[in-house]
Amino acid sequence: MNGIRQNKIFFMIFIWGTGSYDGTIHFAGDVYTDKNSICSRSCGLDCSGFVSRCWNLPRKHATYTFANIVAPIRFDELQPGDIINIPHYHVILFKEFVNEEQTLIRTIECGGPAPNVNEHVYRVTMISDDGFSVRLEGYPLSQKFGLYRYELIENAPGTPSLTGPSSGNAQTEYSYTCVSADPEGDKVSYCIDWGDDSELQWLGPYSSGEIINISHVWKKTGTYIIRAKAKDIHETESGWASLSIEMPKNKIININPLIIQFLDSHPRMFLILRQILLFIA
Repeated sequence: MNGIRQNKIFFMIFIWGTGSYDGTIHFAGDVYTDKNSICSRSCGLDCSGFVSRCWNLPRKHATYTFANIVAPIRFDELQPGDIINIPHYHVILFKEFVNEEQTLIRTIECGGPAPNVNEHVYRVTMISDDGFSVRLEGYPLSQKFGLYRYELIENAPGTPSLTGPSSGNAQTEYSYTCVSADPEGDKVSYCIDWGDDSELQWLGPYSSGEIINISHVWKKTGTYIIRAKAKDIHETESGWASLSIEMPKNKIININPLIIQFLDSHPRMFLILRQILLFIA
């Protein structure tokens, strides 16, 4: 809500840096951002942008690119979060069946009968013989919606295995191994976050299951969280793996001069003390 409110305020005050307000206010969910004829300065979402956000996709998809990441389903298999889609036309997010006969469905969409995000109830006027497409009341009879489910959530690469030292010293290079397997055998790239002020790195692509070696130097003492995630050729990303590395400050131990004099005359005690100091350092 805060982001929407901020967008409203921004467009009431500034229109593309002109410092003026021309009476046109658009915010998330209001307009088709890929159609400048509607609003050349829009900051909202179109129907496919809304679904992309709901599915938490790594990038915005269009109605005609959803085919790359979905699988067709039958009408009686619809579950909340599935889509009803016509490429190059419109996509709708399915919410629920309204009645037991399943002749009415409730949807959530952007850019349908109303320009912003709303719930709608549609009457299903036709179900294809194979059950994979429908016609909805309020749309032309020529428009037949396909039914789809986002399946690449299950087909995403596995969360990487990240192994290496958990402690060390600043200004020293440390090496780690990272590996992830893709269920479809696709090549995998890795994003590495070293937990300091260095930039995120994308490495690859590598073969699925191939172990890669990565290394880094931390400039300052402290505790850092190393993170790694994988993505396949479809831009589907895994979860983050994490590993902590601690670089404590060097301990300074002051020894009394009398103790040093004692150790000079007792060399065996010196050897014992040195082992103790190495253990606690």
